[in-house]
Amino acid sequence: RAEGAICLALVGDALAVSVRDGMTGIVQLRGDEPAADNLFSTDGDASVDMAPLAEALADPAIRKRGADLKSIIRRLRALDLMVRGADFDPEIASYLVTPNRRDHSVDLLAQQYLGLALPDGETVDDESDPAQVRAGAEAAAVRALREPMLDALAAADLTTLFDEMEMPLVEVLAEMELAGIALDLEKLSGLGDELTALLGELQDEVYGLAGAEFNIGSPKQLGEVLFDKLGLPKGRRTKTGWSTNAAVLDELADEHEVVGKVLKWREYSKLKSTYVDGLAREVDAETGRVHTTFEQTVAATGRLSSRNPNLQNIPVRTEWGRRIRSCFVAGAEGNVLIAADYSQIELRILAHISGDPRLVEAFRAGEDIHASTACAIFDVAPADVTKEMRSRAKTVNFAVLYGQGATALAKQLDVERKEAVQFIANYFERLGGVRAYIDGTVAAAREQLFVTTLLGRKRPIPDINSSNGQAASYAERTAVNTPIQGTAADIIKIAMNQLAPRLAEECPQAAMLLQVHDELVLEAPEEQAARVGALVKEVMESAFELDVPLTVDVSVGRNWRDMTGFEPST
Repeated sequence: RAEGAICLALVGDALAVSVRDGMTGIVQLRGDEPAADNLFSTDGDASVDMAPLAEALADPAIRKRGADLKSIIRRLRALDLMVRGADFDPEIASYLVTPNRRDHSVDLLAQQYLGLALPDGETVDDESDPAQVRAGAEAAAVRALREPMLDALAAADLTTLFDEMEMPLVEVLAEMELAGIALDLEKLSGLGDELTALLGELQDEVYGLAGAEFNIGSPKQLGEVLFDKLGLPKGRRTKTGWSTNAAVLDELADEHEVVGKVLKWREYSKLKSTYVDGLAREVDAETGRVHTTFEQTVAATGRLSSRNPNLQNIPVRTEWGRRIRSCFVAGAEGNVLIAADYSQIELRILAHISGDPRLVEAFRAGEDIHASTACAIFDVAPADVTKEMRSRAKTVNFAVLYGQGATALAKQLDVERKEAVQFIANYFERLGGVRAYIDGTVAAAREQLFVTTLLGRKRPIPDINSSNGQAASYAERTAVNTPIQGTAADIIKIAMNQLAPRLAEECPQAAMLLQVHDELVLEAPEEQAARVGALVKEVMESAFELDVPLTVDVSVGRNWRDMTGFEPST
């Protein structure tokens, strides 16, 4: 029995369990035998009584520590071993302390904090099993890393964020990954057949317009056809020839009809390879579901990311993208999907942080914020705001939010630069609090070289004082946006941590499946949809108090595309 804490490491089929310094046991997983008491063996067929370890793993009072602890939890669950009480993951600690760094591996941390090089898990000098040696060393390293890394968190004032937000989220994300989301493979296959036919038609049209057959997917061959054979204007040269990237082709679209066909071919080809064929490959044969991995240590803003497959990047703005979304379905008979989405959360956070009275009052009054901004930009009464004015105001709102300049805004709105300059000037003239926030944030970042979210997450801004104008400009935009985007990421993490135990207690048949930035996707029995929707809305809207209300839009449907908004009630 462990006394207070267990350090875990899982390498291949070797599980290391460290209960205290100098006391680490190695057990070998035997995944071919499903019975819990036969999952492990120490030597050949000699079985081990797993009950004490299983009991300790499931006891939340016994703290669990490990590098990439979420993966360990997920792997052990597949062997019917429940892990509760996630307490310390050095990779997450490293991510909080140094969010701009890409590598948070336990190998790097062992070198940095302990001066140790961990074995690679593939070769050892003696006859010992390499995976077992590596697992044992990693478990010991996690134990040794805890104290210095907790000191680093404390020195950066990040202990609360680590203990109360990020570590509890480990178990929540593990459950979401294990739940997965169902795919209608028959429907997806049908989309694939349609795309294959369209690609064939486009290919024939491209060949006819180009007067030659070639590999459309080869930048080199495409460049030869466009620039050498057809004589289109050349742009930037690469190692293999003239560039044929999307930006180049967009500029050439009016030069020759074949360019538009090539762009369409690329669009359909990516849809098929990434979102049709790719998703189909990721479906688990046993569950019929896609089980993504949520990355907790990648985005410097604090946002989660998703991989294998990336379910945060399913297209939504195009008809084909929406058709692909329709293939994500409720997996059980009689179930529905429920989507809960924060409404304009980043603009609401901007209103709170900037304190701009016009923005704050608009949100408190429940006004259409883009229409309200249109009033400010175009100096018109609310009744005189046209659809086009609102659309342009919406673009300006997000341009300001992400630090977009007049040139980029002009291109996006398809107006002259001087008109975009005037839009921005009008915006800041009437929303002076936003201007003050931007100026103050950039000034503070120049002095302290980092910015902070409302929850205390820090992001270094090392290039803010760079002599390179482009680098400094990018750093300024990052400094302005990070407190907003990072706070939004923190708020939905709080909501997820609060929602998980409420669901387990009040609606145990419901499950969180996905987090897509400001949106949560759940699955629940249809008869419980109203109750679950009400619970999700309540938790998300009360997760963090701003000077303006947080509002959540809830929708329900059989698939992720065809969802109907509704006002849930208990």
